[in-house]
Amino acid sequence: MTAYSPSRSDDAVLGREIDDLLLHVRGLVLVRELLARRGASSTELDAHDREAERLRKELMRRLLAV
Repeated sequence: MTAYSPSRSDDAVLGREIDDLLLHVRGLVLVRELLARRGASSTELDAHDREAERLRKELMRRLLAV
């Protein structure tokens, strides 16, 4: 039985997915800060917090799977 060895294209796809997740989390954090300064409701801020946390967990899951 041969062990799976990721190819460079697999690495590139994974790298791109991780970059996209990081960018999305950063965007959510920045937008949340902007919303907070503009007096957004706690419901709106909580939604951003939950989504950022969900994406952080997904990011960790992908990084630990490497």
